[in-house]
Amino acid sequence: MPPTASIEELLCTVATWDRDQLIHHFSAQQSRFPIDFTPDFYQTQSVERLRHIFVAMFVQNRQSNAMSA
Repeated sequence: MPPTASIEELLCTVATWDRDQLIHHFSAQQSRFPIDFTPDFYQTQSVERLRHIFVAMFVQNRQSNAMSA
């Protein structure tokens, strides 16, 4: 997701992702804190929960980047 994406765009995009796409984006997302979920975690969480965690991580990273700029 581009850093200038609105929250609404982010939510609409993430809502279309399935589990495999979420796992891919978790591993590709640059983060200011380690994302070290195990394969078992990804498989045992609901897709909705993974979406929620991803959006929270994305928003937190964007806020952190804005404060450090």
